[in-house]
Amino acid sequence: MKNQKAIVFDIDGTILDMKELIFRGYSNTFAIHKLGNITWKKLTPLMGNPLEECYRMLTKKKDVEIFCQTHWGFQKKNLNLAKPFLNTKKTLKALKEKNIKIAAFTSRSKRTSIDTLRNADILKYFDCVISREDVLFPKPNPEGLIKALKEMKVLQKNSYMVGDALVDIQVGKKIKIPTVGAAYGFLGKDILRHKPDYIIEDISEIIKVVNTD
Repeated sequence: MKNQKAIVFDIDGTILDMKELIFRGYSNTFAIHKLGNITWKKLTPLMGNPLEECYRMLTKKKDVEIFCQTHWGFQKKNLNLAKPFLNTKKTLKALKEKNIKIAAFTSRSKRTSIDTLRNADILKYFDCVISREDVLFPKPNPEGLIKALKEMKVLQKNSYMVGDALVDIQVGKKIKIPTVGAAYGFLGKDILRHKPDYIIEDISEIIKVVNTD
């Protein structure tokens, strides 16, 4: 549809509050493999990158498969730790009532991303979910964003990319669609340093952004 609008959301730190699940996943892995201490200060700049790349940067090792398997194993058993942010469900419902299409583009695996959205009772609001396995090149490459828009049959000029990390802003800027920084996510107001076109401090504010354009 020529005038159909769409919003592509990052999941972790934008749709779902993943802080406890993510930090405990890393701390559990670091403890099991005797990798030393891990802190949020070390993790925050890495958010939005594929898990393998995060472990490479954290451990300075090339082969991180065993660390990722441990991390994924913990996540699989503790998906209940992922919680939707306040107003998330209400906002997604309102967007659908306005006939706005909704997609998710995440660096996380298809299995866990789908499961956490389902557990939060919000999977039904998404027209498509693009995960790590769906692309050859992860964020900040815009391949997944372009794929989501094609699946929804929405023009780039009528779309928005919403996220809480640098890579989320980068993917939107690379195909010249409006970017929305989620200042309630992992970076907080530091997301402003990456110059998104809009900033929101609560997910519900995305409705005003879409209505303004």
